[in-house]
Amino acid sequence: DYHGGEGDLKAGTAKFVGDADSRMIEDYLRILRYFRFQGRNDTPNFNTATLAAVKRNANGMRQISGERIWSEFAKIITGNHTDKIIPYMEVTDVTQHMGMPELNMNEFNRAKQFTNNPASLLAALLHNENDVLKVAGSWKLKIEDRELARFIVIMRDQDITMDEAMKMYTNSKI
Repeated sequence: DYHGGEGDLKAGTAKFVGDADSRMIEDYLRILRYFRFQGRNDTPNFNTATLAAVKRNANGMRQISGERIWSEFAKIITGNHTDKIIPYMEVTDVTQHMGMPELNMNEFNRAKQFTNNPASLLAALLHNENDVLKVAGSWKLKIEDRELARFIVIMRDQDITMDEAMKMYTNSKI
């Protein structure tokens, strides 16, 4: 262990090997992995210097393919401690540079109690159908994920009967 990683693991610390800026510039996806690894700790442990480096390099997220962003972000939102991790992603401008609009954290925290489906949780973060279509196009979501997220944001404020819900549930497209 040339870099003290075992000690960091025992201490619950997620950090970059060597200079954080250099590691991020080599592969900007490491920014998302930093946040994902925070979800593996018993308690997320954010270092001020590392967060400053993330903020300096967040615009590099624009160089990452949408598919890679969605792959990592899906792991983050279905992981642990999202209520602590996502706000740090916002204040470091990561979500903005990922192409996310303003996030709906209240709806997300409510939905997280009931589901761990990535498309459903993404829908909870978004405010409206336009947000879904923008993110889905940018990240090249699968049609099923896009349509589920779209359905959720359209229907979440609707009052529907049990019969209507059952019809929707049995519709294979939904």
